[in-house]
Amino acid sequence: MQARGFALAGQPLEATRALSDAEAALHEPIAAASEWLSPFDTASLAVETGRCLLHIGDLFEAQRRLQCALAVRRGDRVRSRAFAHLMLVTVLLGKGQIDEACAVTHRTLDEIASLGSGIIVDQLQHASVLFTSHAKACTEVPRLLPLCHPWGRQVDLLKL
Repeated sequence: MQARGFALAGQPLEATRALSDAEAALHEPIAAASEWLSPFDTASLAVETGRCLLHIGDLFEAQRRLQCALAVRRGDRVRSRAFAHLMLVTVLLGKGQIDEACAVTHRTLDEIASLGSGIIVDQLQHASVLFTSHAKACTEVPRLLPLCHPWGRQVDLLKL
C-alpha cells in the first residue's frame, strides 16, 4: 500500500524502494495465520507491483510483472486473474499494442461471464474509455466496446 501511495504521488524512487521492501517482507516468516485475512503471496505482490509500475510509467516492467502473476495464479481465482488481465490491457494500450489488448479483453470477458464484481465492471469501463480513442484505427475495437459494458451504460458507437 505504501508503494502504491508513492506511485500515485509521483514518487517513483520511493515507490520502487517500498516494492523492494515488500518483496523482502514477503519472504519473512509469518507469526500466525488469520482466518480474517487472505494470504498475500508472490502473485499478489506481482499484481501490486504491476499496478505501481503502471502508475509510475514503467510499462515494460509492469507488463512483465502482470504476466508473471497470471502465469502462477490458479484458474479458480477468477476475480484476481480478471483484475490482472484488465490491468495488463491498460499496459498494452499504453504501449500501443491494440490488437493484443483486444485479445486479452476477449479472453477476460470469456472467463468472467458469470462473475458479478463491481471492481471488475469498473475496470472494464476504464478499459472501454481507453479503447475508444482506437475505434477508428482498429476494426475490432467497435465490436469490443459494447461487451465492456454488460452491466453499465452502452457505448454509442455512432458517435465514434
